[in-house]
Amino acid sequence: MFRIKFETGEILDINEKSSLQGSVLSGYDFHRAIFDDMDLNSVDFRLSELRSASFRKVSACSANFSQVALMTSDFFQANLKKAKLTSAKAMFADFSSANLASADLTNTNVKGAIFKSANLSGAIMLCKNLDEADLKEAIYNKKTVWPEGFDPSLKGATLIT
Repeated sequence: MFRIKFETGEILDINEKSSLQGSVLSGYDFHRAIFDDMDLNSVDFRLSELRSASFRKVSACSANFSQVALMTSDFFQANLKKAKLTSAKAMFADFSSANLASADLTNTNVKGAIFKSANLSGAIMLCKNLDEADLKEAIYNKKTVWPEGFDPSLKGATLIT
């Protein structure tokens, strides 16, 4: 059994192994859940409700956040390497200092999202409303995919070699 705490003080017990790594948690309502410092590698959150959830310092490599509601969620210093965040709603989410290397954010709405000091190397950043996201001090490389005509340096991101 695994316990997930919420900002409201509620606790949800999930009948999974001692770790959530590789679990299928598709379609759950995790609004305001606290996942801080957890191992969420390869977890499948597809179609889940994760508004205002906290993922501070989690390891969620290769996790699937496709079509997930992530509005105002906190991914500060999260490791999201190779994570799939396609068609998610990440408006005003905080990805500050997160590792999004080789992550896929195709069709994700990032209006007002914060990517300050995030690693975007090799990420697919074909996002909706990317021009309204904060990319200050984010890093990217030549493998990072941007929308045609989008210049990340004008948003404060830095190309690394």
